[in-house]
Amino acid sequence: MTVAQCDRSGNPKGEAVEAVAAILDKSANPATYDLIGKRYGLLGKTFNLFSKLRGGMNKNVTIEVKAA
Repeated sequence: MTVAQCDRSGNPKGEAVEAVAAILDKSANPATYDLIGKRYGLLGKTFNLFSKLRGGMNKNVTIEVKAA
């Protein structure tokens, strides 16, 4: 796959690079929720709360993307 840095509207802000993605085990979900909360502050914590209320820890997956 190819990935590129984008703005909020999805407009590319940099060059696209090749990458590979992997779906991680559900045991990675708590760490992912923690990182979202730290990275996005109150907005991330609010997202996490509503995600957990609808069963997010059990229904969501973590996708790891690395440059190839």
